[in-house]
Amino acid sequence: MRKRKPLTLKDFEEEARKLAQPATEKERAIVTSAMDLIAKKGVDGATTAEIARRAGVTEKTLFRYFPSKKDLVRRVLLPPVLSGGLTRHWDELNELLRTPSADFKAWYTLFTTRRLTAAARNPQFGATFLLELANNAELRDGAEPVWRERVWGPMRD
Repeated sequence: MRKRKPLTLKDFEEEARKLAQPATEKERAIVTSAMDLIAKKGVDGATTAEIARRAGVTEKTLFRYFPSKKDLVRRVLLPPVLSGGLTRHWDELNELLRTPSADFKAWYTLFTTRRLTAAARNPQFGATFLLELANNAELRDGAEPVWRERVWGPMRD
């Protein structure tokens, strides 16, 4: 089995672009159905057959757009994490840390408040993402460098 290269921030951003601009209406329907079902049932509970049925396509069509369920899950989980705040407020948070009177407590409070606010908007999605992060090595390996660069590094500095 061929090992995939680790996910990068660029991969996350590319998935976000594809989510925002699906190539076809069928792709849009598949992704929308997958997002809804995965948020409600989790990754394991949302079958590709049910996703395809909700999208109004065959499972064969779904797999033309997404060669594996893992590819579909990646498209569904990564972009909302980016647009939902993981990267949205980095510049503001970094600027807060780099001010002459940098206050770690203020930074941490702002960071945590932003994360909780994003999670409160869709708690099922947050739970699904955290479970998938724990179980999906590719997603975890991709998130780690982003976390180190954008969160841990500035916090440590």
